[in-house]
Order: sequence, then C-alpha cells, then structure tokens
Amino acid sequence: MDAQDAVTEPGGKQRGRDPLVGKTLAGRFEIEELINRGGMGKIYRARQMPLGRPVALKVLDIHDDGSEFRDRFFLEASLCAKLAHPNTIRIYDYGATDDGIYFIAMEYIKGESMQVLLNQVGAMAPGRAVAIALQIAGALAEAHDVGIVHRDLKPGNVMLTDHGDTEFVKVLDFGLVKELGKESELSRTGTVLGSPLYIAPEQVHGTKVDGRADIYTTGLMLYAMLMGKTAFERGNPLHVLMQQTQKRPPPFAEANPGAKVPGSIEWVVMTCLEKKPENRFRSMHELTRALKACTKELRGDVDSLRMELVDGGVVLPEGLEVSEVRMPAFTGQTTRLHRTQETDAEQPHDSPSQSTLMSTRPIRTMAMVVGGGSVFGGLVLGGLGLLLLLIIAGNLLMREETPPPAPAPVVVAPAPAPAPAPAPVAVQKVEVTLTSSPEGASVQRDGVLLGSTPLTVRLTEGEQMAVEVMASGYGSQKVVLSSDVPTPLVTLTRRRSRPSPRPVPAPAPEPVPEPAPVEQPAPVPQPKSNPEYDGVDMKDPDWGDE
Repeated sequence: MDAQDAVTEPGGKQRGRDPLVGKTLAGRFEIEELINRGGMGKIYRARQMPLGRPVALKVLDIHDDGSEFRDRFFLEASLCAKLAHPNTIRIYDYGATDDGIYFIAMEYIKGESMQVLLNQVGAMAPGRAVAIALQIAGALAEAHDVGIVHRDLKPGNVMLTDHGDTEFVKVLDFGLVKELGKESELSRTGTVLGSPLYIAPEQVHGTKVDGRADIYTTGLMLYAMLMGKTAFERGNPLHVLMQQTQKRPPPFAEANPGAKVPGSIEWVVMTCLEKKPENRFRSMHELTRALKACTKELRGDVDSLRMELVDGGVVLPEGLEVSEVRMPAFTGQTTRLHRTQETDAEQPHDSPSQSTLMSTRPIRTMAMVVGGGSVFGGLVLGGLGLLLLLIIAGNLLMREETPPPAPAPVVVAPAPAPAPAPAPVAVQKVEVTLTSSPEGASVQRDGVLLGSTPLTVRLTEGEQMAVEVMASGYGSQKVVLSSDVPTPLVTLTRRRSRPSPRPVPAPAPEPVPEPAPVEQPAPVPQPKSNPEYDGVDMKDPDWGDE
C-alpha cells in the first residue's frame, strides 16, 4: 500500500480519499483521518490498539529504496525517543511495515501551531511571549544536554495547547536533528536545512552547528512574538539568507513603535540574534536564566533590570537569584569513578554497582586503616629497639668472658590486614505519583509547567520538591512532594461565585410639613395729601361762573 497515492490540497485538505484512511498499519494503528502533509510525509490521526490511545501517526512518503530520506526518518525517531521533557513531543513507537512503509507514532495534541497564532493575534504581550519562550528553551535544553540540535526550529514546529488555565508548549519535528560532535551525511556541509526566515548564520555558511544555532532561531521566534512580524522581511529566499548572515534586525522601537517591551527583554532577544555564536548565550540554560529574570521584572519584583553577558554566561544584578528546573536526561552511558584492580576482580562486570556513581568514602576508610597499621608497626619496632638496648647494656656490665647466650628470637606480629571497603551504595530513586481532585490539574514548579495530574516524578531518598497545583475553576494549592509519601493526593477547592446582591428599595421620602401661614399686619392708613396743582384751575362747584 503506497502512501504516495493520497492527494491533498494545500493545508492538508484532501482532494480524494487517502488510501491509508480506514486501514490498519503495522497491525496495531487504525488510521482515521489525514491531518496534514509535511516535507517528509503525512500526518494521520490514528488509534493505537489494543490500548485505544489516539496518536499522531507520521508516515514516510517513500518506500525503502536506500535513499538518505529513510536514514533521516530513523534518525528522527531514535533521537526523539530519548527525550522526556514535558514540552517535547512524546514518541510512542516507530518502525516499518513488511511492504516498506515507515512510520512514527507520537502523542496526539489538540491545539494550534505558533504560526497560526501569530497570523491571528500579531504582537503578543511580553509576559505571554516570555512564558512561551521559557517552555521552548526548557525542551531544547534537555535535547542539547543529550547531544541533539533541532536545526529546524520555527513557529510551524511549535504547538500550543491548554492545560487548565495555562498555555502549554510542545516542540515538534526533530526531523533535521544532528548529534553534537558527529558529522552526519544528512547534514553535510553544503546542504542548507531549515527555513530562510528561521535559520542561523552558521547553517547558511555550512559551518559547524551546535546548540547555539537553536538559540538564534529561538530569538527569531521571540522577536516575531513581540513585534508581530519577522526580524527580516519575507521575499527572495536568497536575499533573506543574506540578511541572516549580514544584517542586524531592526530595533524594537523601529519595528513596532507601539509595542511596550522592557529593555531587558529586547537585550535578551538581540543577544540571541548575534551573528557570531560565541557572542550569544552559551547554552539554553543561560537563556532560561535571563528569561526568568525578565519574568521577575514583569511581575514588579525588579526595577529597571540590567544584565550582562560574560563568556556566554548571564551576570545578574547583585541579590537577584533565579532557579532552574532541569529534567533528568538519558545520555546513553553511565559515569564511573576510578576503581582499584582488586575491586574489579572481586565483582563481575554485570554487577549493578558498576553502573552507578561510587562514593569516595570507602577509599578514605581504607587509607585510615592503612595508616593505623603503620602506627601499630612503629610501636612494635620501637619496643624491640628498647629491648635490644637493655640486653646490650646488661652484657657490658657483667663483662663475662663466656659468650653471652643468644637472645631469644623475637617474633613480630604481622600488621592486621586492612578491612575490606564497604560496597558502594547506589542512590535510591523513589517514584512519587501526585494525583488531584479534580484529575488533570496543571502542576508547576517555579513557574515552569511540569505536566498534569496524575504526575510521576523521581526523587532521591529524603529529597523534597515544592510544586503548585491548579485547575480551571478551582483555587490553586501549593504542596511539597517528598520521597516519604509516594502517592500524595491534593484536593482543590472550587471557587464559589458570589451571588449578586438583591436590590434594596429606596426608602420613601418623608413628607415635608407645610409652613404655617404667617399673618400679614394690617395696612397702616396713609394720610391724605393735598392734590398737587397740575396746572388746571380748580373751581368751587358752588361758585358760579363769574
């Protein structure tokens, strides 16, 4: 059955029915739907039987024809299977069918890519962008610690999903990985792997690549999240590659004058984007420290944060401390201290003690025993010397001609054999499984999401780990995990919504009493005044006309 026969529209939509949909691959993966198509193959939603677990099934487009694509496929699967960070995509299974179809079964994630989010929202708030970058840096730090460089880090390879109230990141597609210190035929000099908008200058030049190339591309993604645009404009791919090697990105005030981003965050981004690897952060752990310091400034714990870079390491202001959660990583080998030939001869090569770190205490104990034997031997020899002096002095005093009798032989007791060194005690790890009510709550430590409940961590005897458990609609709760309590249970309290207060009717206004009538005083009679002469002759009516 050939996976090439499936035809898809851009964006993963089917034009015709994919021949693998509805089939069972490798006898255990029931393929349900075609999700998307990538550079190496197709991604299907499938169900792993008999577990009934949903998986994202990546199927290679070509059959086993001896090409280097097959080698890239197996390299991706084998290296990703070593990674265990919660922000890295989990690999469940990988292999090939009898008819030559290669596949990788990964955890199925419901969410959207960072590229989709950038297209929708543009520039993000600094707090959100830094929180996403911290999770990306955590996943890549673990990969770098085991000798893996991603080499194709871009928004399309970062998925965002929700864990309660927390935005959770998954780093995908280590298909262009390269083991540190080894030159792979899949990434040989002269072959440029990656996207022009998200590629380090040393990848363009075809020179040696290490984890600092991923630091550069992390800076490019952080620039895009904060500014709402890429550091260099889209266009001719060759022109973009030249800008990656020769041009500095525009400063934040020029790229997006309306963005309110603290100067410390801009310093972190521009340090990531230095053209020379030696001028960047020397590791993802140092980048994580710088981002956590920026988080403290965003929370108001620090004012006007200023950092420096010395030999690739971050120098924080005096008194400012940040913690870092490092996940235990598989390195493919164990570490041993030097052992004596006697110890190697006593224990077989498959002894468990040979795969653990040995304590130096037995070596010191042996030295003390040897030193004690030397002191005892010195005392014995000193006593014998004193005895010989007494015998010689007695012979001189007696002055007998007869030869003195031979002194009795003195038997020196051998020094006690050193006690055998106690066998080294392997460090015991205790699995502590945290459960919660409700189930599926997010578990954070120092602001870094460890996963969701039920969550299992491995602690040494006597070790403690402080975490915070939170879920949507519930109050968060802090708990200290201890190796003495293997199955702690946290019960979260649901937030109670306050009932809206009932309206209280306004009291009726009291009637205002009418004022009592005020008696008006009687008018005072005015004296009559003689009419003034108005120029008209006044005549007595009793008078006649004269």
